[in-house]
Amino acid sequence: GALRVYADAAFAPDSIADAEFDLARILVTSDRPRAVALAKTARDRLMAPDLREPFADLRGRIDAWIAAQRR
Repeated sequence: GALRVYADAAFAPDSIADAEFDLARILVTSDRPRAVALAKTARDRLMAPDLREPFADLRGRIDAWIAAQRR
């Protein structure tokens, strides 16, 4: 879909992760498993060594959101 086109384009990984996380938060009301999977993809995208520290806050927000979905 559109997110794959966005991910395949020359956008920065943090921009893609941010878009994935936004979509996950929208999808959670209609498709929780897919939303959580998308959030995990966003988090994993930010695990590259050069992205870990600069985007630790975003990764932390994503982790907290994923944890909240388990409740």
